[in-house]
Amino acid sequence: MAILNADNNKDIIIEKPITRNIEELNDIERAVAKNRVNCTVAENYYYKPFIKRVREYIEGDYIGNPLIIDLNKTNRDKISGWRSDASIVGGGALLEGGVHWINALVSLAGASPVQVLASKPDIEYDTNIPFEDSMIINVEFENGMIGRLLHSWRIPNSLKGVGLSKVYGTEGVITFESNGLFVYVYGKRKGLSIINPMDFLGFKAMHKAFIEAYISQRSWQPSLERIRRELRLIDSAYKSLYSKKYESIL
Repeated sequence: MAILNADNNKDIIIEKPITRNIEELNDIERAVAKNRVNCTVAENYYYKPFIKRVREYIEGDYIGNPLIIDLNKTNRDKISGWRSDASIVGGGALLEGGVHWINALVSLAGASPVQVLASKPDIEYDTNIPFEDSMIINVEFENGMIGRLLHSWRIPNSLKGVGLSKVYGTEGVITFESNGLFVYVYGKRKGLSIINPMDFLGFKAMHKAFIEAYISQRSWQPSLERIRRELRLIDSAYKSLYSKKYESIL
């Protein structure tokens, strides 16, 4: 459908994940380049307000040199339909839902990922989710930071997905609700930000950005280059599950 739209000179907004694999993304990129149309993913996490606030605290030297991002998303989610069909979905929880959190991790780091090490529990249990429903990945970034993502559709959460994540620095720590409800920093300087609960998901900002870019004929964000980088990260994470070692992302 994306290629058909490109061949008919239509700009394209695709729901996440953009494709199931790099090969399918290659096909879309060729059609987009050939027909000179815009293409992006409707990635609301790219526009979440808390991301900007965390970056402001980092760049404002609240915690000294940022070292480690520890991002946690766990919940017992009910998965059905195409998400549980191995012949369609193309991956497990990391590809279908974790792609949001990959985007957040890269935004928080403010740098390109270089390599990734992935692992999942080697324990048998009943699940209807193909490939994997829980995974931990460790990512090294170009700026020297390390990122860790725990993503699970299986682990129970009494708060229904609410959790805590952190950015550790040499002089302090930024603590934030994983979905972006609040951000608290303690270090060289202190700060507390309560994000508007009516707009913490980033949809309003995303729609506004898409419309303004379309009217002014600017490219949509995130760019296809950024989207490819994050899909490569996921692809490399799946390779790492089998190789049991760090896999290159670049």
